[in-house]
Amino acid sequence: MNEQAIDLLSKIREAKKREDRANADRVALEMQLITLLSFVKPEGSETQKHGDFKVTLTNKLNRTVDVKEWALIKELVPLEMQGVVEVETKLKVNAEGARWIEANEPEIWDICRQAITVKPAKTAVKVEVVL
Repeated sequence: MNEQAIDLLSKIREAKKREDRANADRVALEMQLITLLSFVKPEGSETQKHGDFKVTLTNKLNRTVDVKEWALIKELVPLEMQGVVEVETKLKVNAEGARWIEANEPEIWDICRQAITVKPAKTAVKVEVVL
């Protein structure tokens, strides 16, 4: 049993608890401020000055499209208005497939890596209490 590791794990766990409480406190205070300042715009922003503080409140509406449904109704929308839905193609790497090619087909991987950037991510640390 590594006492230093146990001490660090305990400290990380307590720091995470403090962080979560601080985040919850901040969110609650923000909600109080939004109510107090009567910010009700469903979309857009508003900047106000209060003493030495300037606050900008912003609301956004996330809009998504159901691809299958759009395909069914697209022709009912005038052509000049069909731009309301933009077609985007986003390429992403299938990590499992990339690992397999890298391990099993190095010649193919040499070709693929011309277009694929690989860089290490932050190491995740998850601490749980086990009793």
